[in-house]
Amino acid sequence: MRRPLLHLLTLLVLLGGSARAGLEGAMTRVLYATGLAKQSGFRVSDFSADGVLKPGETVVLRFTFSSGVAYRLIVAGCEDCTDLDAALYDEKGKLLARDKDPGAVAVIEKTPEWTGTYFLKITMQKSAPAGAHYFVQYVYD
Repeated sequence: MRRPLLHLLTLLVLLGGSARAGLEGAMTRVLYATGLAKQSGFRVSDFSADGVLKPGETVVLRFTFSSGVAYRLIVAGCEDCTDLDAALYDEKGKLLARDKDPGAVAVIEKTPEWTGTYFLKITMQKSAPAGAHYFVQYVYD
């Protein structure tokens, strides 16, 4: 039932809002998406992370997630980003979910089967040569 909402959410994030320079633009995209998720009953986490990645660069973030809780991780790049990818791995390095769509916003949904450590790998596939800002936040049900 939430899959159509996810597609709508992604479309609205890509089309909605004005592009702002740097980190503010990436934050605006994520905050818009978390606001829509909140209207659907999700709670917004206190966690957020940001940084700058050049094309081809990667950063890995560590999380502790609880079993049976639905999580939606939202990663967005600024207007200098044209393709940002994200993938979620368990503590053994097994790929659990990934964003497959090209674009400046990556959304991953996962309900862990066990409580434990998970890793979010963010890769800046395409951006301005000097790089682009990214911003991450997650919501949970």
